[in-house]
Amino acid sequence: MAIRHGALPSINHSGRVYQGLRSEILMDTMTSAMYRLLFMEFEKGSIAEAIRLGLMAFSSHVFLQWHDNPQSYPRLSETYRDCLRSLKSLSGVSSHIMLWLLMAGAISVFNDSDDDWLKPWLRANAQLCNVNSWAAMRDSMESFLWIGVVHDQPGKDVFESAMLRRPPELYVPDI
Repeated sequence: MAIRHGALPSINHSGRVYQGLRSEILMDTMTSAMYRLLFMEFEKGSIAEAIRLGLMAFSSHVFLQWHDNPQSYPRLSETYRDCLRSLKSLSGVSSHIMLWLLMAGAISVFNDSDDDWLKPWLRANAQLCNVNSWAAMRDSMESFLWIGVVHDQPGKDVFESAMLRRPPELYVPDI
């Protein structure tokens, strides 16, 4: 089953009106999306690889994290962190995409030990995107992939924490 454009608005609507989605829909979507992402191959340090890993992190948070049974994925976390920090070129890469990639990692696979590099970079990209409130950040995230009922609270916590930190020097990965 392929993910149809508009599936996330349906999920967001279901969450707002407290309706559950059928388990078959969730399982078909998980199978369709995650297994394809696992077997794609892109050049290490490329934006395509960062996007693939961001989608895997996002998907793991949606499909594999349950409130009563949180899981950690150290290999995904390490691979994603290394990919972001070693991006070969940010030329032509939108700050909005970088903001989503950083936030997807922050809410799904990164932990407190990543704060020193993640939050300054998150803050810098938020500033580049003129995002200075949680509402603006949420709007930016929803323009990509974002499920409010799942991501709003952890996203808001990360955003507020990043914005409260001492203004950083602009973080630029080694190029």
